[in-house]
Amino acid sequence: MKSRGGRARLRAPPVAAVGAGAAPGGFRVRRVLPRDGSAVAEMVAACFSEVSVGAQVERIQTEGPALAGTYAEAMRQRMHDKTYEKCFNTVQNATRARQFASAGARFRRLQEAQARQGLAAAEASLASARAAADAGAAGPPDVATRLAEAEAALSTAREASAALRPLGAKEADEEREVRMWHCLIAEVRGTEEIVGTATVCWYKAGALLPPPFPTNAPDVMYISNAAVSREFRRQGVATSVLRECERLARRWGQSAVYLHVEDSNEGARAFYEANGYTLHDEEPAWRGAFQKRKLLLRKDLAAA
Repeated sequence: MKSRGGRARLRAPPVAAVGAGAAPGGFRVRRVLPRDGSAVAEMVAACFSEVSVGAQVERIQTEGPALAGTYAEAMRQRMHDKTYEKCFNTVQNATRARQFASAGARFRRLQEAQARQGLAAAEASLASARAAADAGAAGPPDVATRLAEAEAALSTAREASAALRPLGAKEADEEREVRMWHCLIAEVRGTEEIVGTATVCWYKAGALLPPPFPTNAPDVMYISNAAVSREFRRQGVATSVLRECERLARRWGQSAVYLHVEDSNEGARAFYEANGYTLHDEEPAWRGAFQKRKLLLRKDLAAA
């Protein structure tokens, strides 16, 4: 894959599509754009509310199907709306932040290049003026004027170069975190219907509590918000998006990727295990009293 301007051109080979939701042209994986936010959020919200509510409904089946159905619909809508809002805002804000960070990095590189060129030109001009003075190519007044102008230009170029303060360690880490955030989507070739998604980013996956709580957990490449439209499941969409996340991690020099999966979600666990993910860590038992317990899975990219 080629890159231009520091941005990866994300392309994946067509995925054979079969079944009820089959797409004759296959799929392609690309980076999300701000205009995709609503479609991505709707798909993630639908998938997450379906999984989260389904397990809770089973617990109250003994109360009667009518009660279970009413409960399921209310909880599904509540989970859907909450997830949609969070996902939509994340896609919009993070995508724009990444665009601004990339533009800022390009502008800094341009300034640095211009400063280097200006400094080199000033040094060459001063060297030429000194050579002309040594050769006696002009009268004393002209030589003195030319030397003074060249020295002034060199002084100005040095000041401009010195004014370009490099990013501090904290600023560099923050910029890297923003620029390394990617939401990828799978869309049907021809119709451009979004049918799958996942996010890969720089994240403290091993933290016991979420931000803003402090943690000593290291930043790692982390995959989250993986979802596929119901009618396009089991057609290779999730695998294609997952592989593109892993490719990006390799491109950024990472040797492993991580993701969370709910302990009770046997289908998702089997899928990730089939794709080379193994158990790295698990949440303490007491977390299960407040929410579904999660497992942290890891894939060694060097061995893949």
